[in-house]
Amino acid sequence: MHKKKVIIAAGGTGGHMFPAQALALELKDSGYEVLFVGAKLDSNKYFQKELFAYHSISSSTLSSSYTRRVSAILSLFKGCIQSVKIIKHFKPDLVVGFGSFHTAPVLMGAVLLRKPFVLFESNAWPGKVNRFFSRFAKVTAVQFSRTMAHLSGKSKQVAVPFFQRKEDRTYSRGESLSYYGLKCDVPTALVFGGSQGASSINTSVLEVMKEISIEGIPLQIIHFTGSKEASDAYGTAYTEMGINSCVKPFEEKMVHAWRCADIAICRAGAATIAELVRFEIPAILIPFPKASEDHQRVNAEELKSLNAALYLTEDVLHKDSLFGAIKELSNKDRLSAMKDALKEFKRSSQKESLMDIVKELLTN
Repeated sequence: MHKKKVIIAAGGTGGHMFPAQALALELKDSGYEVLFVGAKLDSNKYFQKELFAYHSISSSTLSSSYTRRVSAILSLFKGCIQSVKIIKHFKPDLVVGFGSFHTAPVLMGAVLLRKPFVLFESNAWPGKVNRFFSRFAKVTAVQFSRTMAHLSGKSKQVAVPFFQRKEDRTYSRGESLSYYGLKCDVPTALVFGGSQGASSINTSVLEVMKEISIEGIPLQIIHFTGSKEASDAYGTAYTEMGINSCVKPFEEKMVHAWRCADIAICRAGAATIAELVRFEIPAILIPFPKASEDHQRVNAEELKSLNAALYLTEDVLHKDSLFGAIKELSNKDRLSAMKDALKEFKRSSQKESLMDIVKELLTN
């Protein structure tokens, strides 16, 4: 019997790589053969190279500079030739693209060779690559319904695949709090900057936690600072304030952090938004201001419109604004209403999964 094959076209930030790998694990567990193809996979810190077969290809974003634009076009052309060779050799039954310039040559190769493909877009405002290739896709799967208006062709709203190792699936909240050395009877704030910068969040949170300590508001903190130097300094600062905390540069087992959190203070990247929804965690969102096409702001606005998050732009992020937001979320009724909004969004919009769509196309 022919073993069905799938190429996963992915690369770039965690927002692209985490759901791509989650789908790949589901496919492998279901007996499909999976190959990752994308730009810079060999050096991508979010890619679990030991788990998947892969090929790195050439690609580049189109710059406004003439010289760089010529170079980018040559890089994309080279990547397209590489992708065509890979597709011809691997003979996939389906290609699944996760957006960004890292995948453009693969999708172009699929178009040229008339290979069917599915796109996945987890941002409220779809990226340029997915906007362009959606007209050729069998279907584009999206996290938010508003995304569909900016795409061509057929689209469906789905739950974002969650990248989680099997051994991490059974932890309870109590076990996760114990993992961080935190108390079960104190509200927990999860703070992190994601893949695109934490320094401004770090600074503002440290300042506001001084006020939290002075006001006597019960709150413990899990803080992923992005660097060891900041982690050491912030850990010492929280101890001196008398605030129970766990401070680390990074966290590989994010499932523990999500199971502990009552609120989150974080960026508004696609992977973060998906995890807030999955674990029903109300958040104070601080979009990364340099994100491509300002898509994090659109993500934050979407979650705010659902009454599921608060939203502060970086230009108004300071001690007083953040303190006000934390005080708002310390109100139990407000917090409960936001959790209910997240639960309702999941119930009403996530009736199908990306895996369902992929399996249906592979079995037809």
